[in-house]
Amino acid sequence: MINPKLLRHTVMLAALMMISAAAVGNTPNPTTVTIVGNFQSEFGCTDDWRPDCSATHLTYRAVDDVWQGVFIIPAGSWEYKLAVNNSWDENYGLNATRDGASIFLSLAEDAYVTFYYDHKTHWVTDDYNSIIATVPGNYLSGMGAPDWQPGCLRSWLQDPDGDGIYTFGTDLIEPGSYEARVAYYGNWGINYGVGGDEYGPNYEFSVFSEGTEVQFSYDPVTHILTISPGGAENLPPTAVAGDDQSVRPGQTVNLDGSGSLDDSTPSESLLYAWSFVSVPAGSAATLLDCDTSTPSFLADLAGAYVVSLTVTDEAGVASTPDEVVIGTANQAPTAVATANPVLVVLGNQALELRPMRMKQGALLKQHLRFFRGHLRVREGRCLANFDNTVHFDGSGSTDPEDDALTYVWTLTSAPAGSGAALVGAGTVAPTLTPDVEGVYEVSLEVSDELGPGTPVSITITAITASDYAESKAVDASNEITGLTSGEVSTKGNKTALKNFLNQAVAALQAGDVAGAIDKLQKAIERTDGCALRGTPDASGPGRDWVTDCAAQAGIYQLLLEALNALTA
Repeated sequence: MINPKLLRHTVMLAALMMISAAAVGNTPNPTTVTIVGNFQSEFGCTDDWRPDCSATHLTYRAVDDVWQGVFIIPAGSWEYKLAVNNSWDENYGLNATRDGASIFLSLAEDAYVTFYYDHKTHWVTDDYNSIIATVPGNYLSGMGAPDWQPGCLRSWLQDPDGDGIYTFGTDLIEPGSYEARVAYYGNWGINYGVGGDEYGPNYEFSVFSEGTEVQFSYDPVTHILTISPGGAENLPPTAVAGDDQSVRPGQTVNLDGSGSLDDSTPSESLLYAWSFVSVPAGSAATLLDCDTSTPSFLADLAGAYVVSLTVTDEAGVASTPDEVVIGTANQAPTAVATANPVLVVLGNQALELRPMRMKQGALLKQHLRFFRGHLRVREGRCLANFDNTVHFDGSGSTDPEDDALTYVWTLTSAPAGSGAALVGAGTVAPTLTPDVEGVYEVSLEVSDELGPGTPVSITITAITASDYAESKAVDASNEITGLTSGEVSTKGNKTALKNFLNQAVAALQAGDVAGAIDKLQKAIERTDGCALRGTPDASGPGRDWVTDCAAQAGIYQLLLEALNALTA
């Protein structure tokens, strides 16, 4: 195409209410909040329904402005509410209602459950009853949060009224143009872009003045996010004439302008006007259905056909014309980009580890030698890289005419504060070393002698070693939960093994990396017989608590991946 295609998503003006009508007015910020329910005695509280039991306090995370806590809840049917300042004087239940009904929680098996409370909206929920979704984007820095961080709850989509629509609003976004998307459960594993497409393009929106209230509304059924900036003006629609095409003389060309969009008029209600800008000399080509989104014409002669599309919205505002070129000769090359790895674990700073007995130290070295000597693909996934270097490869790119190709790699986006740069950006195989956590997007454009083809992009995610280790510890705990009685020494040992991992997660969340290493090592010592000696350790003070080699294999590797991340 002659004109670049602009993908933007601006939204209709609508006043969305973020907070449920059931939620009461704000009260002073609490000093403590407690999950109060009929499971508190499971955590050492003197009785259930105790608002003053510190064992079920939530922790305030200033970066999120949300209270959170993770607990291993036994299987069963439970009820809970939230109490403020160790007292029933101020408490919240279902639908963020003060003195409201209890919230039910039903678990088929023991599970890690994360509880959340936002004192601004008084919504209390958990990650079993609710989808925990955020709207990461490049606007968050104006709210005092890092851009493009799916785990940052400053953009937490909430459903206090329980109507199934999750909302979030803010007036802290500075004037400018921005992009955003929806992410689930604090990571990029599940995310949705324009039109509710998983991994689809980012939504785009604009803020025109300071203090504008921007409302985000998300429907988890359609996965569509609606962004409504108050005070937005009626912008011209955007004409999208479709991709350039290559055809043979005598073939019918089908055009598609259905990707055209507007901030106030649905695409199907736009007025379409197609016309030829130029055709080969002597051509009698005629556009059929030129007032629809999908016209066609017969390419009767060899040469280039340039077609223009203008769209007009319901208010009579016309777009800038967009042009598409249909050629009958050389076709554009196809860019194919790969990267290894796509997940980078950033190394820890130097740690002052707690002193270990000689036997413990020797075992640690033995475990790490085993892990680094047996690093492998697990369940079809490439394990994370610990040297931070990402290797790109564009050698799979092709050209229909086998023309020689040139390569241009571009680091199109990187986390705030990153100084990373591509090395060998004009070669087929450059490298990149991420230096801060976040998402890095790299594009590849390949060109033949007539020009470039369509660029492709690839995304690299960098996370901290602590976050990586925490996720592996949680995965290992989930595998332990699923073990049968025939795969563990005793039920008590199974619980104790999960407690080691719970303590390791808690240590990582508290910044105590040395403590987490200690708990991971203790868990490894109870699952290492098969890997190190070919059979479970059946006796002695270091006997294995997982007594089946097949069961040990997955758990042992997850634990070693967590340990290696913290000690690499």
